[in-house]
Amino acid sequence: MHVLFGGEPETATITELDCVDQDVREVLQLLEENSNFSEEQKAKILSVTLPWDLPGVTAENRWWLTEKILLHSVLGRTTQQVKQMRRGLKDTGVWDFFSSRPDAIPVLFPRTSDVMLTPQMILDKIVWPRDEDVDEDILSLEEQQKALHFLRRFIENGSGERLKSLLTFWTGWDVLSSDLEVEFVDCALPQASTCFFHSKNYLKNVATYEEFERDLMASITSWYSGFGKI
Repeated sequence: MHVLFGGEPETATITELDCVDQDVREVLQLLEENSNFSEEQKAKILSVTLPWDLPGVTAENRWWLTEKILLHSVLGRTTQQVKQMRRGLKDTGVWDFFSSRPDAIPVLFPRTSDVMLTPQMILDKIVWPRDEDVDEDILSLEEQQKALHFLRRFIENGSGERLKSLLTFWTGWDVLSSDLEVEFVDCALPQASTCFFHSKNYLKNVATYEEFERDLMASITSWYSGFGKI
């Protein structure tokens, strides 16, 4: 927002949370946590810095390199998108409003890292399956009700960070959608379909809540099936 509305990139306040690329985040963590690097770690860092015309890491340049990587990953790679957004704001006349009311910028463009999710906010958006939609070939009505109870319990007991992870897995990002659908399929672990306006969480039948929580957490935290975590 700082750069979008005319601020200089050099004066922008950027943190690791602003970087959406998981590979870059791992490199940033390596640079922050180490001063002596193995050859494997140097190669991993170089895989990020080399395409951006930045040097490899040394004990002397690691803090400078951290800053340069963060600046480029967040702002350098989005320069054209920011210009297009600014042009769109001007073409629609919204730019004049923000120029006179800069206090409205964080209201209309909230940071997702500042959003506080509560269990009730998610529960209110869920489209629960109807009894008449039960496929007896997959599971009985009683088993379905048990699994839905487990899902409700998982959400009600979830911390803010866990709820964000669940939402990212379910919809593709950690901002609430209009509808959160639940469907039952025969699957090894819970799955998600994150199509536009058609987000579904596919559940399986398990005997205990502990099994349900273990399987859902495995899906949420997996880089392979957790959308947005790759």
